[in-house]
Amino acid sequence: MIFARSPPPRPLRPDPEFLQLLNLSALSLLVLPLLNIIVPLVVWRRRGQHIRHAAEVGRRILGFQILWQLACFLAYGLLLVAYQVANALQLQLWRGGFVAVFILSYLLNVGTVVYYAGRLRRGDLAIYPIRL
Repeated sequence: MIFARSPPPRPLRPDPEFLQLLNLSALSLLVLPLLNIIVPLVVWRRRGQHIRHAAEVGRRILGFQILWQLACFLAYGLLLVAYQVANALQLQLWRGGFVAVFILSYLLNVGTVVYYAGRLRRGDLAIYPIRL
């Protein structure tokens, strides 16, 4: 019986530009809301196996983006309940609540992605400490 040797695994290569691309791909939420999860996941799965630190950075990015999506759904749900309660109690409603939540949540996400892009550019991999 002859055993074939498998080739040794290729060493992971550093690629800080890929890590930047992986992080900035979360800005795809500006096109469609759930793309901030789908696009980084696809980018990470396509090329991340050969890049050093891609798995760690990819997990951190996806964890934060999933948490952000859940927080947005929760904020919209709480606002909807607050509107229903205010309507039942015949209180004055502020009409801009949903727009305010939308703008604030998107500004928070874009600001966070840009901030951590700067940290990645400096070589700091300690990004997105708050995540799932």
